[in-house]
Amino acid sequence: MARRAGAVLGVAAAVLAAMPSAADEPGLSLAAARAAFDDRDYVGARELAQPLAESGDAGAQTLLGVLHRSGMLGLADRDQAAEWFKLAVAQGDAEAEFNLGLMYYQREARPPQRPATAGAYQAAAAANFGAAAEHGHPMAQLYLGHMVAAGIGVDPDPVEGYKWYQLAAWQRVDLAVAALDRLSTIMSAAELEEARTRASRFRARLVAVREETPGP
Repeated sequence: MARRAGAVLGVAAAVLAAMPSAADEPGLSLAAARAAFDDRDYVGARELAQPLAESGDAGAQTLLGVLHRSGMLGLADRDQAAEWFKLAVAQGDAEAEFNLGLMYYQREARPPQRPATAGAYQAAAAANFGAAAEHGHPMAQLYLGHMVAAGIGVDPDPVEGYKWYQLAAWQRVDLAVAALDRLSTIMSAAELEEARTRASRFRARLVAVREETPGP
């Protein structure tokens, strides 16, 4: 009987050892971290996200960046936030690209270019907004549209600026709708047609890419 009980316990231990832990299932842990964030349990969100971020999870890295930048954990630590965002940006995370762009835009992080002139901050912001906008991030498209239309950090191009505003407007960004109305008053009919054609082509290409990309 004792031998049989020992065998049963041994099998149970083997089964438990083989079962995935929270760390083995980053999607579940990241979902829990985001749920804690939504519940305003920011310390809990950090505790759940930290090990994932350190293991290379881009979503967790972005979440930590948001927590540190906002001061939700106490005093804001923008240097730490920028470092987490950069790690996620290296993996092509659109939310991190947008947030890092916003930090450059608001001069909360030093741009990679030296010296750190106004133009360097603007160019770094435009580059990161551009990367996020290419991934379909609506707010990045709004900011990029503004920078391109006004020539902030890039050469002015109302047609391209209108394109990005249009893409953001299609994603229900109200500020983009108002920006389209203002910008259209200084553009010719030919420019408006070209801008709308570019926006339509971009949206179709992005949809095609997403359909070809396998889900998690």
